[in-house]
Amino acid sequence: MQNKFNSKNSRRNSMKQGRRKGMVIVYVALGMVAFMGVAAMSVDMGMLYKRKAEAQSAADAAALAGAWHLAHSDTAGAAAAVYDYAQQNGYDTAQTGTTVVPTTPWQSTPNWYHVVVRKPQNLMFAGFLGINQSYVAASATAQYLIAVEIPIDPVYYGLKDGPVTFSVFGPDGLHSNGDPYSVNTLNNGSANPDYDGKGYNFTLNVPNNYASVNGTNKVEVGIFDPDCHNNNNYADAGDGTNSGGVPTYDELRGVHSSGAGTAANATTTVYTIVWDKDGNPYNTDPADHVSIAQKSFGDVSVTDGKWNTPAGFTFDGGDKTKYPTGTFRVNVTSTAGSSENGFNLRAGPPQVNAQGNSTLDANGNSTMTDAAWHDKYSGATGTTGAGKNGTSISSQGRLPMNFNTNGTADVLLGNVPSTAAGGHFFITKFDTDVGAQGVYYTCDSLPGQTFNGVLAGNDQTKTDTITLPANYPGGMWHAHYTAAADDTSNWSLGYDKGTGVPGGIRLVQ
Repeated sequence: MQNKFNSKNSRRNSMKQGRRKGMVIVYVALGMVAFMGVAAMSVDMGMLYKRKAEAQSAADAAALAGAWHLAHSDTAGAAAAVYDYAQQNGYDTAQTGTTVVPTTPWQSTPNWYHVVVRKPQNLMFAGFLGINQSYVAASATAQYLIAVEIPIDPVYYGLKDGPVTFSVFGPDGLHSNGDPYSVNTLNNGSANPDYDGKGYNFTLNVPNNYASVNGTNKVEVGIFDPDCHNNNNYADAGDGTNSGGVPTYDELRGVHSSGAGTAANATTTVYTIVWDKDGNPYNTDPADHVSIAQKSFGDVSVTDGKWNTPAGFTFDGGDKTKYPTGTFRVNVTSTAGSSENGFNLRAGPPQVNAQGNSTLDANGNSTMTDAAWHDKYSGATGTTGAGKNGTSISSQGRLPMNFNTNGTADVLLGNVPSTAAGGHFFITKFDTDVGAQGVYYTCDSLPGQTFNGVLAGNDQTKTDTITLPANYPGGMWHAHYTAAADDTSNWSLGYDKGTGVPGGIRLVQ
C-alpha cells in the first residue's frame, strides 16, 4: 500500500511540476514579447531623438540663412536660401510629406525669420506594435540685429588724444590681445570663426550742403598714425610712461603672443575709401561699391605720430552729381603682421594756411596742430569753427577701441532710434580687462536713468541687454567705462526691432 501511495504522490508531483514549467514558459514568452517591445521602442525612440537633433540643425541653418538675406534686402533670395539650406540638411520638399515653411516677419518683427521643417520617419521595430511611421519636426527663429553707428565724439573729432581711438591687430596676432575680428586663430591655435579678412568699416557722411558751407567739393581724409612704427621698438603703446617718455601709439607683439615683438612683427594695414552707390555698405552686388583710393602702411617712420592724408584721399566727396548719396566708407583691414596698430580718422576740406597754401608737407603729413584743425574744421560745439565742416565719421556696429586714459571716460556709443522702442539694445564687449573696474550706460533722452553693465575678462565676451520702453523716444547712448590706459577691447552694438543697416545675425528661438 505504501508503494502505491508513493507512486501516486510521485505522479501528482510530476504533473504539478509540468504545469509549473508550462506556466514559466508562458511567462517567459510574454516577458520576451514585452522586452522586445520595449527594446524596439527604445531603438526607435533613440533614432527619433537623433532625427530630432538633425531637424533642429536644419531649421537653425535655414533660419540663419533667411535672416542673412533679409538683412541684405533680399527677401526673394531669403526664401530660396531657406529651402536650399533645409535640403542640404536632409529636408527636401520634393520628397513626399516633407515640408519647409518660412515666415517673415515673425511675431510682428520685420527682422525676424522663422522656419519650420517637418518630414515623415519610418520606424524600424515599432511596426510590431502597429506603429509604422512618425513625424519629425523642428522650428527656429533667427534675427539680424540692426547695427548702431558709433560716432567719433565731435568734442574730440580731429584730436589724436581723445579718451578713445581705434586699433587693429595683424592676422597673426594673439586673440586675447583684444581684437576678435582681425586675427586668424584663437589662443588654442584653432581657426578663429569670426575672422573674415574684411576688417572694420567706418561710415564717412558728407552732408548735402558741404560744398556751400566749405566753399569746395574736396574732402580730405586724414589718418592719424596710419603706420605700425613704434619709436625705439618699445613694446607698449601709451603716453610715454611705458616708452621712456617717447609717446607711442602701437604695440609690437610677437606672432600669436602677448610678449614683445620687434619691427619684423609690425602690422601692415590697408586703408580704402569706398563709395557705396546706394548708401548700403552691405549690398551684396559688387557693382554697388566703388573704390576711390587705397593706401597701405607697415613699419613707416615718416608718418609715425602724425596726421597723414595719402595720395587720392582728397577727393570730390561734396560733388552731388558725382557722388549723390554722400555716403562713403573707410575700410581698415590688416593684411600681415601680429602687432597692434593704433589709429584715428578725421575728414574735412583741404587744409590751407592764411595764404591759401596746403598745410600738408611732401609726405602728406599735416603741419597744423591738432588744436588748430579742431578749432577750424571739426564743427564741435564751442569751437570757433562750429558747423564749418559738417562731416562725421562713425564705426559701423563694431568699435575696435583703444582706451587712452586712466580712470572713467564717457564713451559715445551712438544713436538708437525711436523705431527700436519695445525692443532691446545689445552691447557686446570683448576683452575689457586691463585695469577694468566697471561700466554703466546712460541715454540723453532718459535723464536720471542708469543701466549697469558687466565686464568681459581676458579673451571673454559679455553682452549687456537693455530693454527699451514702449515709449522710448530714441536718443544718444553713452558708456561710462572705468579702466586703465592701453586697454584694447572690441564693442559691438545692435538692436533687435526696427529697420536699418544690419549688424550681427543670431538665433533667438
